[in-house]
Amino acid sequence: MELKETSIQAWLPGYNPDEGKTDQPTAFNLYCLPYAGGGASLFRRWGEALSGVSRVYPVQLPGRETRRFEAAYDNLEGLVERLAQALEKSLSEAPAFGFFGYSMGGLIAFELTRYLAKHSALQPAVLFIAACRAPELINSGSPIYQLPDREFIQGLQERFGGLPEEVLAEPELLDLYTGLLRADMTVVESYNYRPGPPLACPIAAFGGQDDYAVSYAELKGWSRQTEVGFSLRMLPGGHLFIRSAEDQLLNHLRADLARLQQI
Repeated sequence: MELKETSIQAWLPGYNPDEGKTDQPTAFNLYCLPYAGGGASLFRRWGEALSGVSRVYPVQLPGRETRRFEAAYDNLEGLVERLAQALEKSLSEAPAFGFFGYSMGGLIAFELTRYLAKHSALQPAVLFIAACRAPELINSGSPIYQLPDREFIQGLQERFGGLPEEVLAEPELLDLYTGLLRADMTVVESYNYRPGPPLACPIAAFGGQDDYAVSYAELKGWSRQTEVGFSLRMLPGGHLFIRSAEDQLLNHLRADLARLQQI
């Protein structure tokens, strides 16, 4: 399926169609997928922090930030298929690439990798997973996506914490954000894991030392999803340790990417 450049740039705000035409293309692209309710701005510091080892492409999913007037997906299969189509040109241009997914983004990155393995010759060199249970354990708790708004928001706060105070204080803003979060949680909580062959790329997982939503054992389960190599590192903070330990996380990513490319 041929996509217009504007369509690609909606999904990849930093995409430049001329980058692949240069004599010295960047050796590695890292595509970053956010947690539920999050957008591409979550990774605004990453391009500079990882310069020299990777070009960073934050993925902008529908329903948030620059795409806030678009309907958010509430089905993982449909989202992954559309995302694979949107990224195909950029992935094909990259000498090598990897995915980073945080919480919900980790599940999307995993199923996107499996989709590419089934439908194309495109495969990531590494899969970084943060704050996300192994896929067969994703829905080990009680679903909340169908609860009334008040109970739904309360359930999110109890499980994950971290809803912005400015959102909680503004009823109209909270209504909009609740719709997006409900769609994202539907993506996660309606997910039906299907066993498949292990991935042909290493998985590097990260967790929060005080994350009561995702345990060490649930993170370690990702080791069963690769036939190449697995690592697990725990960082300071709770479920949103990307805020409390962003520098540490970026340091690990930089080291891993440099080692992967032997820079």
